[in-house]
Amino acid sequence: MCSKALWKDVKRVLPRSTLAAFPSCQTTIDTSTTGTFKMAARIPLEQTGTNVALNVTNVAQPLLNNFTLIQMIQSWIITNFNSNVNSIWWGFGPNVTTLTGNEVTPGSSPLITIEQIRQLYELQDPMRMDAQANACQQPLDMKIPVIAFNFQNIYFITNVAGPIACSACIFNNVYV
Repeated sequence: MCSKALWKDVKRVLPRSTLAAFPSCQTTIDTSTTGTFKMAARIPLEQTGTNVALNVTNVAQPLLNNFTLIQMIQSWIITNFNSNVNSIWWGFGPNVTTLTGNEVTPGSSPLITIEQIRQLYELQDPMRMDAQANACQQPLDMKIPVIAFNFQNIYFITNVAGPIACSACIFNNVYV
């Protein structure tokens, strides 16, 4: 619910002609004296994931190498079961050791995620094109980056010879 003063501001900022120009918008504006303003309806997307069983040994190896940049993985969970006695470690590159890796202790399940920082590409692009035109350069296509994990470069290791059973849950980026 909006206060009457805020409702006047909403009506001033979003005049009827502007709202009428976007019929696909699911926004509802109540013009009664209560002044309610409901936000746009959003279509939910299902977050998909893949569970993978892992056996970690004392030799560093990429156990999830089926997941590459193509799948655009932005978060994953590694689980070292309560029944395990020893920790496992993960890190980037084949040189990961129990001294340089990220430890996952028995009974823990850390979430590893990449936070995509919001960039205002719709504002940056006109300025970039103006700068290129002023410098007499050919305008380049705008490319919006998506940062993702490449599991061919993520290695797992433990400090004992026998395999330690653990699991991973991989989450794909669903909105790109």
